[in-house]
Amino acid sequence: MDQAIWEHTSAIDKLTIPKNYVFTGMVGLAVNLIKEWIEQNFQETPAEFEHILYEMTSPIILKGGIFADRTVNSND
Repeated sequence: MDQAIWEHTSAIDKLTIPKNYVFTGMVGLAVNLIKEWIEQNFQETPAEFEHILYEMTSPIILKGGIFADRTVNSND
């Protein structure tokens, strides 16, 4: 995932879990989607796949997403 998305949305600052788990989870999501795309012999075009990645991750990281109302854990 592009770190600029995280910085632009400030999503990482709104979480109550340690940041390393957030990055690991998001990278894992992206890697597993890419793996599935490869196993499906690149059935979608790169543009279509980019849209899939966006649709899967935007509800999590964009304003109003599931992290929107959380605060930073002071143990980070």
